[in-house]
Amino acid sequence: MKRYTDVLLLIFAFVLFGTQAVYADGMSSAIQASRVWKSIQNQAIETGVYRQAGYVFAYVVKKVDDPATLRVQELQAQREAGMLLFRESAREAASRVPQKDVPYLGFATGKLKVSGHVLLNDYDGHYVRYVFAVRQEDFDAAGAGQDVSLLAKQGRESLLSDPSPHVAALWKAGEKELALLSFLRSLPLGIANISPEPMSVRKSLPVLQKSWSLMDKAAGVVGEQKPVGKLAANALRCLESPSAFNRELKNEGVAAGRLGTPFAFGVTARVEACHGFVRMSGSMPRTEPPVMERVKKLFAEGRDLDLAIELLFSAAEQAPASPVVWEYLYAALSTAGRTEEAHTAARVWFLNASDVDREAMEALASSSSEKHMPLLVPLFRN
Repeated sequence: MKRYTDVLLLIFAFVLFGTQAVYADGMSSAIQASRVWKSIQNQAIETGVYRQAGYVFAYVVKKVDDPATLRVQELQAQREAGMLLFRESAREAASRVPQKDVPYLGFATGKLKVSGHVLLNDYDGHYVRYVFAVRQEDFDAAGAGQDVSLLAKQGRESLLSDPSPHVAALWKAGEKELALLSFLRSLPLGIANISPEPMSVRKSLPVLQKSWSLMDKAAGVVGEQKPVGKLAANALRCLESPSAFNRELKNEGVAAGRLGTPFAFGVTARVEACHGFVRMSGSMPRTEPPVMERVKKLFAEGRDLDLAIELLFSAAEQAPASPVVWEYLYAALSTAGRTEEAHTAARVWFLNASDVDREAMEALASSSSEKHMPLLVPLFRN
């Protein structure tokens, strides 16, 4: 049932958006904001900031899969609306910072104190919808006093600390590879496209039918989270439909990747077929295999690079979920001048790390170009 009443709009309420305080004010402004929103609400089909007739609207829509989480989702919607307004204000400050810093304003986190009105806080049984309205003049005044240089710095640090919350913004800014990698990292445990059993036995072993059916369902759900979700769904099905994934990568301008594995079959061959955009199942070994001792010794002595690479590919077959193996494979391939293969290894390293690894992100930037990773590469440029 809609909680869309003028009574609610007229209350002088104190609303918390996480760290952001927003106050409701004036009767006439609230009624006018409500009327303006009603005139454009059919155009608001996704979360975002909308402007009309002297008002700025933060609109958040969130699907609720489990009604038991409704209250949590409502609070998250309120906080997200606050963050939308803050980041919109930061982006508008672009003229006050050097051009190189402009793209990072949208990733800053902070608070914006501004008067406004809760116009909608509704749950229809499937979705939570939340609307907060601010007069344009109040919005402009709140943003005018912000330290935009500090905001740009915060944006860079936020992106490097964890890009996962910024997937939509990354995609919109053209940083599609990092958006895809971060989206894949953020998926629930159990969603994987690399498991101990190769795709070729999928239909021949009945015991695998159920698990792959669940995987197909998961990919379908992921695919609904457009636009990055569509590409992620193709990544999850990369072994089943490699041509479709290759086509989607090309369409989105994301670089394909080779790995140069010496194995025609096995895990590394599947990683190569997926261009490094892989999620390992929980049953894939993560513990460094014994051969890594020899690899580390070769690295320490600075010799036999070709042998080290050969041993590392064997190690990846034995422990494909070990981020250490992929880190060393990246380093070896990079040293050998095999930049494209090194970049593919860096993707697997980033995806397998338990926490967001800044060194893995630097490896991605170092082995890529600003054309393909326009926001990440400049962050590590000397």
